[in-house]
Amino acid sequence: NAEYKKLLQEAEVGAKWLQDTVTSYADTEDEEAVPRIPHDLIGIRNTQEALLVISFVVSMANSAHSEKEQELLFCLLASMAEIYPDIMALAYDGLMDKLNDIMASSKNANLLEACGTIFRISVSEQQSADSRSLSSLSFSAQNGPAASNYLLSLQQLGMFGLANHHRFLPSDRSLPLIKWINELVTRIIE
Repeated sequence: NAEYKKLLQEAEVGAKWLQDTVTSYADTEDEEAVPRIPHDLIGIRNTQEALLVISFVVSMANSAHSEKEQELLFCLLASMAEIYPDIMALAYDGLMDKLNDIMASSKNANLLEACGTIFRISVSEQQSADSRSLSSLSFSAQNGPAASNYLLSLQQLGMFGLANHHRFLPSDRSLPLIKWINELVTRIIE
């Protein structure tokens, strides 16, 4: 929790995030407990924003290495899936391999519960979307993305790149790369 609070302070997210994080974990004495990000703090106002946030979190979750990182991200996705089941169903295919890996190898009850929630909601929403008529499968600015075409929805928002699985570098490998980029930019400017 101390590391998470420090991260929030360094990111300068504001007092509201810090206060709600402290409040939501005041009942636990466990310093090793994985924090939860209350979805309402993200400030999602419509389905387009939900699509972008869920897509970005899915991308981060696919490259998450530690179980704590996975728990934080998958618990956030599970809570968002309950509010935006149609959006989660759109992004589910991009998360399926990671979900399968976690379900097969993890012993973390919170992580498994979050993965189960995502799976249950996504499959249920996809089944109900399959029963709807094809005329409802378009995307418009008024009603947001429909429940079947994730890539098209992102493309229409000009954010197709979010569907690609980005590989974020582990922290032990990122520092030399940052130093190298800094040195390269300095040499280009000179």
